[in-house]
Amino acid sequence: MTCSVCSTQQQDGSFCGSCGAALMGGNAAAVQPAAPNAYVQKGKELSGLYFSYFARALKSPVKAAENATQRDFTNAAITMALYALILPLIAFIIANRQSFIRVPFETVVLMPAITLFLIVAVMAGAVFACLKMARVNTRFSESSAVFGTYLIVPVALFAAALISTFIQADSLAGIFAGLGLAGFFLALNYTLTNFKSRSNGGLDLFYAGLILNIIFTIVMYVVGKGVLEAIEDSLSNSFLF
Repeated sequence: MTCSVCSTQQQDGSFCGSCGAALMGGNAAAVQPAAPNAYVQKGKELSGLYFSYFARALKSPVKAAENATQRDFTNAAITMALYALILPLIAFIIANRQSFIRVPFETVVLMPAITLFLIVAVMAGAVFACLKMARVNTRFSESSAVFGTYLIVPVALFAAALISTFIQADSLAGIFAGLGLAGFFLALNYTLTNFKSRSNGGLDLFYAGLILNIIFTIVMYVVGKGVLEAIEDSLSNSFLF
């Protein structure tokens, strides 16, 4: 065989006796480029699809929601998770600036994020229930996809608040966070109106929206009160130690 580096003829072996290069036709296996990890490739594909979805919904929320289908349920679930996560992260960053406070991550971020996600999921279920009261022919996956699409703008506002927190513009962060919270109310009600043309003689959507906001108020009061008490207890224990 011939060495591909120095062109010296070789009898046998794995390496060239002249220059030491590996012989591709010898006992040594040719070096092949590593195959891309299937999970990494899938992650890149999903992230690309999500960012495309995010951009469309951010540009034209109503149009994107009107075109949302059951296939957008995964993207909607990701949006709901982001909505639940960013606000506790903002609170964690601000609290950690205070050197005299030892802030537990699981108490200030993990537990509130899980609680907020459950609230968002419960409200997605409440939206579906109210649509059924209005005799709208839809599925939970479809109504949740619409709801999640409308949450894109509030998530973008929360992201702006997080960036403002990093640069220590806390007043600006508060404005963005407040707008993001207000956007949640809009998302709830716009989701109902998105199905207005499909109502078939059931409960009027105005009253469905009223019921939906009453449910949200009750859920926020009950869950929010419990979370605040848990955080206060945890911070009090941190001061003791």
